[in-house]
Amino acid sequence: MLDIKLIRENPEFVRENLERRGKPEKIRQLDELIELDLKWRRKLTNLNEMRRERNKISMEISEMKKKGVEVSRELLEKSRNLSKEIEKEERELKKLEERIKFLLMSLPNLIHESVPYGESEEDNVPIRYWGKPRVYEEELEQFLAMTNGEVEPEVIGFKPKVHTDLLLELDVADIERAGKASGSRFYYLKNELVLLDMALMRFALDKLI
Repeated sequence: MLDIKLIRENPEFVRENLERRGKPEKIRQLDELIELDLKWRRKLTNLNEMRRERNKISMEISEMKKKGVEVSRELLEKSRNLSKEIEKEERELKKLEERIKFLLMSLPNLIHESVPYGESEEDNVPIRYWGKPRVYEEELEQFLAMTNGEVEPEVIGFKPKVHTDLLLELDVADIERAGKASGSRFYYLKNELVLLDMALMRFALDKLI
């Protein structure tokens, strides 16, 4: 979670960093957070002033009672009204704090300055490789551009399938319905893959027990 102090002191730095993620909704959340934080600080200042005023009146009433002086109805009414206003401000302040906390938890961490700009994982740039990378011939030019020609790949004539392609082709997972229930990058196992998953868990338990 980002530090609110960082956002207060360097809002433009945080904004520029979030812009590099290519997610406009995060910029909107940041703008809302900055606005609410300013409102929260103003309300807190006002609340503290009202508390001081109430304490002052309470001490005044207490001193008058000690001296046997009758406390005026106006002063008692002022004290009661002030207490009601304080309770109202405290409720509003709490709502602001809850929303601010939600927004802070919604904002992603800052990315390192070396991370390139990109709108999706397709724009990621490899940092290092172990072994000799296998590159599909139609993607060779893109690979050489990403690596500045510093990495020699093994060129292959077919495009390797990612695990999601295999899951769908073998009909062993339901990505669409799982995505509706739990968001993207989630899937339900089904058919033979369920049995394989259970077998692996049983194998692990047999080894551990």
